[in-house]
Amino acid sequence: MANRLSNSQITKYSQCGMSYKLHYIDKIRPSKLHSALLFGSAFDTATQVLLEPEKHKGKTAEEVFSDSWTYQDIDGVRTYIPDNITLVYANSDFDADLVMYAMFKETKEEILTLVSKRKDNGYNNLGDVEKALVNKIFWSCLQKKGLLFIKAFREQVLPKVTKVHSTQEAVELSNGEDTVTGFIDAVLEWEGYYHPIVTDFKTSSMKYEEDSVATSQQLSLYCNAVSEKYNTDLAAYIVFNKNIIKNRKKICSKCKYDGSGKSHKTCPNELGDKRCNSAWDETLDPQVFVQVIISAIPDRTTEIVLENFDEINKAIKAEIFPRNLAVCGDLFGRPCPYKGYCFKNDMEGLTKKS
Repeated sequence: MANRLSNSQITKYSQCGMSYKLHYIDKIRPSKLHSALLFGSAFDTATQVLLEPEKHKGKTAEEVFSDSWTYQDIDGVRTYIPDNITLVYANSDFDADLVMYAMFKETKEEILTLVSKRKDNGYNNLGDVEKALVNKIFWSCLQKKGLLFIKAFREQVLPKVTKVHSTQEAVELSNGEDTVTGFIDAVLEWEGYYHPIVTDFKTSSMKYEEDSVATSQQLSLYCNAVSEKYNTDLAAYIVFNKNIIKNRKKICSKCKYDGSGKSHKTCPNELGDKRCNSAWDETLDPQVFVQVIISAIPDRTTEIVLENFDEINKAIKAEIFPRNLAVCGDLFGRPCPYKGYCFKNDMEGLTKKS
């Protein structure tokens, strides 16, 4: 029987064969969803508008992003995201300078106290009302970050793009029996390069390694699938860093002394024989670090990826699902959601889908 797998399914099996079985075959899923998936999806919709505005009926990228970051389908149900307590945010999603305080009836001090409580006690130990409020706080930070990403895309990415071949292009790659499928975020022509580039947009709190394209399973599969169509072996990650650069300005409210970058709590400027000591007028000029990594996909990477694809298909057909104990306690910085189930047959935090 032929397999038809997505890149995400191949990645999950590579991480842990048992987690693949539990997720895709037994339909046992985490009851909570990580916000990064929904945020990434919302930002992807915005990039399509930015690259092909003529296809989106006059809607701006900001409007499309905000719509998608407010409502998304979760397990086939249209779901309101901002205060949804089934979502889990990363600590790095929060930024006190980016909270949209005007949308809350709580004071800034109350908001920051609740965020500290979440960090100290853990999200699961909050009550449902507190969970809804703290999630809305984190949601507002990512709303602001998403809008900053769109601005950065216009200023730092679009000027380098000389032609858009496609966005969200569906691809298939077959070994004659089994098939891997996926969607390419964009195929672009880029200033200074003479062949189209298979491009994937990422949002991350971490800087990517410089060889991340040359060793990428995802980009290797996608590039191989369209290499003849576009006559290219080039691929790219364009990464929007979630840690916003603040460019904080501190100007004295009285003498206009520029104290930016200094740690003084009040103005240290000497006026005659006295220190000014006036309060600062503080402003931010937030900026996004956009990392662009463009590389040819080496032939050896493609060989390894395709060999791995074949081996994973054989293992799935043979019903071989080994546990990878090395990731039980640390899967992308948190315990594997199936750890309790594997070791104790405990379904806490999990749900069985029909």
